[in-house]
Amino acid sequence: MKKYTYTEKKDTRSGFGAGLSELGKSNPNVVALCADLTGSLKMDAFQGIIVSPFKKKESTTVSIRNPV
Repeated sequence: MKKYTYTEKKDTRSGFGAGLSELGKSNPNVVALCADLTGSLKMDAFQGIIVSPFKKKESTTVSIRNPV
């Protein structure tokens, strides 16, 4: 198991984004899905490192019907 050393205080969202980016650099099979919270979840760095034809689209609409 990898040991981590405390370096500075960081908010949870920034830690999530940094961890996701590190994981994406080490494993090309990592996929991250997010509605419209990429900025809030600090996922911008991950978007910059992925090499895929399926990069973020500017606007995507998903419609779900209520079956009830």
